[in-house]
Amino acid sequence: MGWFRNSLRERLRKIFRRLSFRGAVGDEESRRVPVLETRFLAALGMTVIQSILLGVGVFSLLCCGTLAAQQPLFPESESASQAYQALAAHHFDEAIADFEKALKTSPESAQLHDGLGAALLGKGKLEAALGEFRTAGLLNPQDASAKSHLGMALLRAGNHKGAIEALSSVAKMEPSSAEAHYHLGLALSVSGQAAPAAAEFRRALEIQPDNPQALNDLGVALVALGKTAAASNEFRQAIKLRPNYVEARDNLGLAELHEGKIPDAVAEFRQTLHIKPGYKLARLHLGMGLLQEGSTDEAIAELQPLVASTPSNAQGHYVLGLAYLKKLRHEQAIVEFRKAIAIRPRFPKALNNLGIALAEEGQFGKAVPQFRAAT
Repeated sequence: MGWFRNSLRERLRKIFRRLSFRGAVGDEESRRVPVLETRFLAALGMTVIQSILLGVGVFSLLCCGTLAAQQPLFPESESASQAYQALAAHHFDEAIADFEKALKTSPESAQLHDGLGAALLGKGKLEAALGEFRTAGLLNPQDASAKSHLGMALLRAGNHKGAIEALSSVAKMEPSSAEAHYHLGLALSVSGQAAPAAAEFRRALEIQPDNPQALNDLGVALVALGKTAAASNEFRQAIKLRPNYVEARDNLGLAELHEGKIPDAVAEFRQTLHIKPGYKLARLHLGMGLLQEGSTDEAIAELQPLVASTPSNAQGHYVLGLAYLKKLRHEQAIVEFRKAIAIRPRFPKALNNLGIALAEEGQFGKAVPQFRAAT
């Protein structure tokens, strides 16, 4: 049983590293958190708004630091051991049942409540998970792990203030933990506080320089601060450490597009899609880059199947509408702009360009309301 006692926290760290919200809730786009709007296609007299996104770890539930060795662990029960094994294998129903069984004999165990929260989170039961993380924190206020899990779950729930409060506390409890500073940086970044987010990502990288996710997310914060060239360097460093890091490659392409390095951006988007052909955001960005490059027919060829496979993609319809507008295919542009607006009614750029397309067709009476709605 000594091995179980000594390795428990390391096993928990590995479990929480793997356990994320992916597969539990949302689709590919909704699992990303937009933190920045970047303008493109100025040469067309129009703009496309697209977010540079945080890496895939935004909602990863990572165990932040370890407890002091002298703090008691939960009683070594068979149910507890089985619960963590099931959690590690992502057998969440089984893990929930085993944690609940173990808690009947050890109801005051902060670790068991923390583990049950993780299993509930894996099932997408966010509110129930939050309750367990809060209970764990009340039972052991010095448990940085449970406080970190609570903070990340609050971030997932959209409670940015609560998440920052919890994760700031963890960073103070464990100032030498790269994960603690990284998580706090994520919460600050998601809440739109780019400068303090960048500071936390830098602290994380001082402790753990070879963290590609922290490099990527530092790049995102730097773009939000208008430091696109510096951000590109961070994205490149992340890619150097993890060549198949498609989010960082996509972000680098967006930064290059913003800097006017169109051929480089297009090449980066193509490389991203070579690594992950089904990455729809990169295909959208490739279409944007091709359109700005002047390869309008090729942009249309990329964007048509994209919107066909994801008809709820307002941005995809909008960019395709811009491509049709550039080709003077006004009727098709009108259709795409209307689809974008139906999905996102408050979409000023789509409204404005719908007005342009209608005016080009001589439908001035219909165009004027679109221009008014765009203001």
